[in-house]
Amino acid sequence: GVLDVEISISTGGERDLHSGLHGGLLLNEPVSDLFALGNTLTDLRGIAVPGFTDGARGMCEMDRIAIKKAVQGVTVDGICARLGVPRGAFGTTRRGEEAEDSLRRTWLDPALSVTDVQYSDGGECGNCARVISKTVKMTVSARTVPDMSEAQCA
Repeated sequence: GVLDVEISISTGGERDLHSGLHGGLLLNEPVSDLFALGNTLTDLRGIAVPGFTDGARGMCEMDRIAIKKAVQGVTVDGICARLGVPRGAFGTTRRGEEAEDSLRRTWLDPALSVTDVQYSDGGECGNCARVISKTVKMTVSARTVPDMSEAQCA
């Protein structure tokens, strides 16, 4: 399943601020805070949110057999070419198991992805490009897998 969550951070102020006039004044700026939050969702090992993957079932023998069959003729280079990403974009796995690992991570593992970030276009501050947005929003898409509970995703 998929669950999309929208996260919004605001200064609590009435309008956007010009960074040249007001930069450094606020203790916390919404864009910086949002990026800091986004960086806590995943790390080099995968999902970093405590408890999020608890209860997600591991691969069973039937899954292993299905992946072994599906991977015939599939290569990481082929996957990268189809997706238009460079080799190495998937992280590291044991040599010889890259294609199997890619399918497992796509089919069987939960995932968190930032799918959208919205911020002010500067319109409230005279169409300036150097704006401290009063409100920013980020959409996080969570792919759930069998045996995960709704409570884990909340």
